Amino acid sequence: MLPASVQRTPEYDRPPVVEVVCGVLFRNLRQVLAPHTGDLWQRFRAQFPKCIEQPLIAPAVETFDEPMRATLQLSDLPPIPRLWFLTEREDRLVQFQRDRFLFNWKRVDPVDEYPHFREVFASFQQHFGVLAEFLRQSTLGEVEPQQFELTYVNHIDPAVVAGDVDGLGGLFPDLAWRADQPRFLRPPEDSTWRISFVLPNRAGRLHATVRTLVDAETARPLIRFELTARGIGAEKTVAAMPTWFEMAHGWIVGGFADLTHLRVQQTAWGRRDV
Repeated sequence: MLPASVQRTPEYDRPPVVEVVCGVLFRNLRQVLAPHTGDLWQRFRAQFPKCIEQPLIAPAVETFDEPMRATLQLSDLPPIPRLWFLTEREDRLVQFQRDRFLFNWKRVDPVDEYPHFREVFASFQQHFGVLAEFLRQSTLGEVEPQQFELTYVNHIDPAVVAGDVDGLGGLFPDLAWRADQPRFLRPPEDSTWRISFVLPNRAGRLHATVRTLVDAETARPLIRFELTARGIGAEKTVAAMPTWFEMAHGWIVGGFADLTHLRVQQTAWGRRDV
C-alpha cells in the first residue's frame, strides 16, 4: 500500500521510462542441467527467436536483521550461463538462470509507447507460467520464491526539462546544489546519487538512483533515474506475487512523483492525477 499522505495516483502521457523489469529470485533449481535450457528455449522460441548467453547475476537479497547478502547460490554446481531469450525487435526479453527469472520490456525506438505496468506484469506472469509448467512436466522441481523485484529505468534529456527547472538539483529537489553563496567548486561534471526506503511491513526496500551519463548513440548528456523495489512479503509463495508487485508498483510511482519536480512532471511528461 502507498503511504497515507499520498492521496492521488499520477499517470503520465509521455513518461521517460525506457525499460521495466519484473523478476523473481528463487531457491536454486539444482536439477536443471545445461541440456534442459535448450528444451526450455523451445517453449519460448516462437515468440523469442533470439538466444544470447550472459554472465550470471549475483543476487542482492534484502535483509533487516543481518547484512545484505550478495553471493551466488551456485558454488557447488557446474555453472550454466544466464540465458536471454529475445524477440526479433529485442524490445522484450526473458532471462533465466538456475535461481532467477526475469522479464524485460525495453523501448528500442523513441516512438515506442510504454505499455503500462499491468500489461508488463501480465506478460511476466504468462512467461513465468511457461517456466513453472516446464519444470513440472520435466520433474525438475518447483519455484520457491526468495525475493521479488520490480525495476523502472528512466532516461531524462536535460534539454527537455531545462525550461522548467535549473540543473540536476532543480529536477530532483532533494539533490540541490547550494548556490546561495560563492563556491570554490563549480557544479559537478557528473554525479551519482542513491537513496533507499523501507517498504511497508519490511516487505523489502525501494532504491532510487540518479546518474549523469552520456548517450552512447547521440553523445548528448543524459540523466538515468532508476527505481527498484526489491523484497518479499510474509507469504513467500508464487500466489503472493501479484499483491507484492502491485504494492511495489505503487511505491515506484509514488517515489517517482515525490523525487522529481512537479512542474517537470506536468509539462515534460504530461502528468495526470487520476
